[in-house]
Amino acid sequence: MLFRSRSYFANGSLRERDFWKDGRRAGTLERFNAQDKRIQATGFLNGQRHGEHLRFSADGLVTIEQGGYFKGGADGEWVYRHLNGRTAAEGAYSIGRKTGSWMEYHANGQKRLAGAYDARGRRTGEWRGFTKRGAREFVATFVEGELDGPYVQFWPSGDKRGEGSYQKGQLHGPWSFWNQDGTVDAVRTGTYREGTLLR
Repeated sequence: MLFRSRSYFANGSLRERDFWKDGRRAGTLERFNAQDKRIQATGFLNGQRHGEHLRFSADGLVTIEQGGYFKGGADGEWVYRHLNGRTAAEGAYSIGRKTGSWMEYHANGQKRLAGAYDARGRRTGEWRGFTKRGAREFVATFVEGELDGPYVQFWPSGDKRGEGSYQKGQLHGPWSFWNQDGTVDAVRTGTYREGTLLR
C-alpha cells in the first residue's frame, strides 16, 4: 500500500510530495519552490532512484537536468542545460557510469569538450577542448582515464603552446613549449621522464 507524504513552506504552499511503500520511497518525488513552480521530479522504486528524472532551475523555468535512473544509478541518455537554456552537456550513462561519446558546451553555445568514456566510466581515446570563442584549446589522448599518448595545447591565437606525450598521467619523452609570441620556451622544453625534465 502506498503512503503519500507532503511537506509545506511557511506560507502554506507545497514544498515536497512523494510516495512511500514499506518504509521506502516509491513513485515520483516532486519538489517545488515557494512560488509553486516544480523544481524536481524523480522516479523511485524500492527506495532507489528509478525511472524518469527532471530537475529545473530555482525559478522552475529551465530544465537543467533531464535523464533517467535504473536501480539507483543514472542510466540512458542525459542532457544538462545552462540557466540560459542552452545545452551544457549531453551523453549516456550505464547504471551510474558515463559511457560512449559525450559533449560539453560553453554557456554561449560553443563546444567546450568532446570525447568518450569506456565501459568503466573512464576517459578513453582522443579528447578535444575548445575555448568560448570556438578555438582549439587542446587535443589529448586518454587510456583508462589517464593522460597517455600524444598531447597538444594551443594559445587562444591558435598557435601551439605545448606538444609532446604523456605516460600514465605524466609528461614523458620529448616536449616542446612555446611562448605566446611564438618563441620557444627554453625553460620547459626538453625531454621528460615520468614528469621530470631531464634536459
